[in-house]
Amino acid sequence: ELDTSVLALSQLSRAPAKENRPPDLTDLRDSGNIEQDANKVVMLHWPNGDQPGEVIVDCYIRKNRGGPKGKVELRFEPWTQRWREFMQPEPSYQQELDVAEEVGV
Repeated sequence: ELDTSVLALSQLSRAPAKENRPPDLTDLRDSGNIEQDANKVVMLHWPNGDQPGEVIVDCYIRKNRGGPKGKVELRFEPWTQRWREFMQPEPSYQQELDVAEEVGV
């Protein structure tokens, strides 16, 4: 009716941290209504813990009505305060030559 988006944050259980695994919908605390009413549920997971340096986070799309679900790696850019999709750098031509030389091609 108002044509606005609503963002709801929810606390997770501690099971993912204890079991060293990404969070799932069942880990949302007291969230039956959130899960039921949400159009999208996105969960973040720091696979390497809190390490200094570049911040790369796994973003799991657990629910997406009318869209794909899956995992996207995000990189935090502190200089712009933005999250961007993380893409592994393409290997250079010299790196490919080095690998071919090691293999004996």
